[in-house]
Amino acid sequence: MKADPERIYRTVYELQGVKNPFTTPAALDRAATYLTDEMTLRGLEPRRQEFTIGDHPQVFANVEGRIGPVNDAPALVVVSHYDTVPGCPGANDNAAGIAVGLEIGRLLVQLDNPPPVCILAVTLEESSNPLYMGRELESARRHGVKTGDHRFCSWRSRRVMERITKRAIELYEGSVSQGEGYRIALEEQRDDDVPGNVRAHIEDLIEIYRDVTKRSAIGTRSRIGSARWLQEALAADRRPDSCIALDEIGVFRTEAGTQRPSSMIDFSTFTAGYRLDPENRTGDFIVAGAIGGASHLAQSFADSCRLPDIDLPFGVLDLPVDFDYVVEHLPKGLGSDHAPFWQEGIPALFVFDSADARDDWYHSPADRIGNLDFGRLAQLTDAVIETILSR
Repeated sequence: MKADPERIYRTVYELQGVKNPFTTPAALDRAATYLTDEMTLRGLEPRRQEFTIGDHPQVFANVEGRIGPVNDAPALVVVSHYDTVPGCPGANDNAAGIAVGLEIGRLLVQLDNPPPVCILAVTLEESSNPLYMGRELESARRHGVKTGDHRFCSWRSRRVMERITKRAIELYEGSVSQGEGYRIALEEQRDDDVPGNVRAHIEDLIEIYRDVTKRSAIGTRSRIGSARWLQEALAADRRPDSCIALDEIGVFRTEAGTQRPSSMIDFSTFTAGYRLDPENRTGDFIVAGAIGGASHLAQSFADSCRLPDIDLPFGVLDLPVDFDYVVEHLPKGLGSDHAPFWQEGIPALFVFDSADARDDWYHSPADRIGNLDFGRLAQLTDAVIETILSR
């Protein structure tokens, strides 16, 4: 039972394209329909979980495929998101994660007695809550900072906005709300450096994000679909056994210097590793992050990657800390759909390729299928399946 890289490629090929609730809402809906159909074809017994946000008219959908006795025993959840940021086709972020999740499901359902597993495709992982993003985009258009299709109106506006936003995020990842981060970042700029329309827009952002903190953002500003699914599961007394989150998993690079230093992920921070090349800093490995109660998942994943018929290079960051510590000291570690599970104390493993520490096409129009290594994605699929079966 081995993963088929051609099947993984075909899923990414069909699913890549901008899927965002503001710029391409119809594409987001089509993706949910595609995923429902694909899960049906693979025998995964799909179920759509539909939800709305406030008074926003769009109906959003998570798609869950069930394998094995999920009604009789706690299930392991393999979760990945299918939405994208505006302008990004999302081949790596995150059609690749969806494709591997579907291939995992296809192979597990062929077993005589498969374990209880949910293959979960969620929406609104990106920071696209319409109650926030809608107001932000309306402000940007009203003040002439961006056009209706989310493009900057001028080079100067883009340069200043990117500088202020980068600084605001640094502050937010420290100890202030997102709105306060924008306020401080704006105050740090020279008055003559910030055009009046950009200043007016930033002042709006201060109010829009005034109450958004690192903790409250999970399930409200971002990671919305996974949080909604988990809330429903807990309310129905279907607490998952554990979770493996797949997000940005397909970029592997063998050139020297392709693995850049990161504030959280670097060769020196890994608690375990296999076939790494720190001397040449090559980005040809997968990363797995775990905290507290997920150590058994991290160990099982590491053992699976080392198997001779898988042989996947990896770096593991397994920290003996709790969720509160991550919120305060490692907020970038909450950057995907494992975050709601960590928040509820459910063991979760975050599997990714280190994102922009390696991926030159991260969150850009260049995030396309030609950048992905489907041989490595097949190896990763096999490693996750082995992890599930050996837990």
